[in-house]
Amino acid sequence: MKPLLIVKTGHTFEDLKTEAGDFEDWVITAMEIDPSRALIVDITRGKHLPQPSEISGAVITGSHDNVSESPSWMEDGLQWIREALNAELPVLGICFGHQMLAHAAGGRVGFNPRGMEIGTTAVRFNRHKKGDLLFGTFDDELILAVSHRQTVLRLPENAFHLAESDRDRNQVFRLGKVAWGVQFHPEMNCRLLRVYIENDRKILLREGQNPDLLKETCVDSRSGSKILKRFFDITQGVR
Repeated sequence: MKPLLIVKTGHTFEDLKTEAGDFEDWVITAMEIDPSRALIVDITRGKHLPQPSEISGAVITGSHDNVSESPSWMEDGLQWIREALNAELPVLGICFGHQMLAHAAGGRVGFNPRGMEIGTTAVRFNRHKKGDLLFGTFDDELILAVSHRQTVLRLPENAFHLAESDRDRNQVFRLGKVAWGVQFHPEMNCRLLRVYIENDRKILLREGQNPDLLKETCVDSRSGSKILKRFFDITQGVR
């Protein structure tokens, strides 16, 4: 049985990692799979990615880096994404992974002109959701976790735009039939979000946002976990 690849593009804060694990742990927990089913590759440390034919699918994690600043480790990952897309491998890019997926396919990434989006927000799907393998059976509006300053400013020409939120036009897109970028964080809960909100308190206040209100209005939702579990089913051939 081929493993699910988790492409690790960064690390959370050290204190939080000790308490709650790292990005890949959050994905595995929310997806509700045995950790032995996942292959973790940290590309920020020069680890080589497997051939698309060797894995069942891939999740690309979030990161504290910015795609627009082209961190030195990112180029190999971009080339691998292009190979995965050509091979029609199921791919799910989360936040930084979403932006990386868009960049690899010809989109443009930069700082969100609407400011930081963090906390929980309503993600609204459009008519292109109908028949979509990943999102087709979900409600047209979902409450999901978000935490980002950069965004996909321009989608790749061949992308299907699927969803938006108040602060982000390009919350979800699809490339081909089985590759998705999601700006939201399906793996995060309010406990994790509140740590990130507090860490970004100065930025939020500078933008005129209320970090205390954002923490108070966090809502734990099962939608993120259900999305991750549905993606795993797709990697296993469940259509």
